[in-house]
Parts: sequence; structure tokens; C-alpha cells
Amino acid sequence: MLEGVKSFQFLNLPTVLKVKMRLYFIVVFLFYCVVAHANYITWQSDYETARKQAQNNHKNILVFLIEEDSKRSNKIIQESFLNQNYIETIDENFVAVIVRARSKKSYPIELLYTTTYPALFFLSAEELFLCDALEGVITPSKVRQKLLECH
Repeated sequence: MLEGVKSFQFLNLPTVLKVKMRLYFIVVFLFYCVVAHANYITWQSDYETARKQAQNNHKNILVFLIEEDSKRSNKIIQESFLNQNYIETIDENFVAVIVRARSKKSYPIELLYTTTYPALFFLSAEELFLCDALEGVITPSKVRQKLLECH
């Protein structure tokens, strides 16, 4: 009887391993699908690099100007710049950059002057305004509207 128990456990072990392996591959596959299909913007962190990249690639510049890193800014990025139907339009037509207002790195402060944070500026590669900035409350619907206006 003891031999029967051992052989029973031995027969189930490969089945358990097979089930675990299948579950592992399913989880990896689903994770890959989520990551591969997530729409997100590739943000630059340096204005001058973004400007040069925009000029070299014949794109405009999208500047997200924040006063400092904050929960509010992170929430706007999550809600307005992740998995929205306009993300592809931004990536195709703009080089996006996040600039902290009090950053030690330079940016055209006289061009991007505002007293309301956060602010979203739509500039040409030559640093000309494509439309008025979006300041204060930034929502997906406002970004969508601005893209229609500024694109």
C-alpha cells in the first residue's frame, strides 16, 4: 500500500508541474500583452535635448511644466498621458518633455512663463507657440481638445 501512495504522488507531480508551467507561461504572455499594448509617452527630462530631437525629427515640442514633483503632477500624467486614444498622435507629432520650473537645467523661462502650474505648452521645433498653453486643471478631454486645436 505504501508503494501505491508513492507511485500516486509521483504520477501527480509531473501533472502539477505541467499546470504550474502552463500558468507561468499564461501569466508571462498576459503581462507581455499588457506592456506591449499600453499607450504611453516617451518623456524627455531635458528641454534642450528635446528641442534638438524635435528639430532633427521634424516634430513639435510638448512641454509639461510642473512646479515640482508632486502627487498632483503624477496623477495628471497617469490620467491624461497613459492609455489615452491620443497618445499615438502625441508620439508621432511631438517630442514630449517634463520640465520642473525650479530646475537647475535651463529652459526658456521667458517663453514658458506662467504663474499657474502645471502647464502644458505646444511649441514648434523653432519654439513658436502652436496655440495657447493649457494651465492649471489638465484633463484628458482638455488635452484632446488642445491637440485638435494645436496639431
